[in-house]
Amino acid sequence: MKFFTLMASAFFFVTDVMAQEAAAPQSGGFGSFIPLIFILVLFYFLMIRPQLKQQKEHDAMVGGIKRADKVILNSGIEAVVSKVDEANKRLLVKIADGVEVSVVHDGNSIREVISLKPANENKKAKNDDVSLKPKATSKSKPKSKK
Repeated sequence: MKFFTLMASAFFFVTDVMAQEAAAPQSGGFGSFIPLIFILVLFYFLMIRPQLKQQKEHDAMVGGIKRADKVILNSGIEAVVSKVDEANKRLLVKIADGVEVSVVHDGNSIREVISLKPANENKKAKNDDVSLKPKATSKSKPKSKK
């Protein structure tokens, strides 16, 4: 029994000494905020900044919608833009032959624009198509087998 009493008093003495040592060192106020500031900066660069960049790209893509662009709506429906009404923020999209649907164009209704091409690419494609056509040849008769 004496052994247990001795062990208990030693345990309480050690915990008292440890508590005094832990309470003694007090650092400055700014030093304790450095890890918090580091975590906030890391959070900004890993999560907030990429999301802002992605949102800016999506807004530019959706803002450039014009007639005859193929789009994918957030519902998953592929459609071709028939009419763009900027005043009422609506799109008239064709989802099948003879089926046109009016879509509210608030930026969140369109997931992706598939065939958004600048005017320069269209002109270049037309020039390429012309060069792929066979050139006119002289009026020579094909050789016949005898």
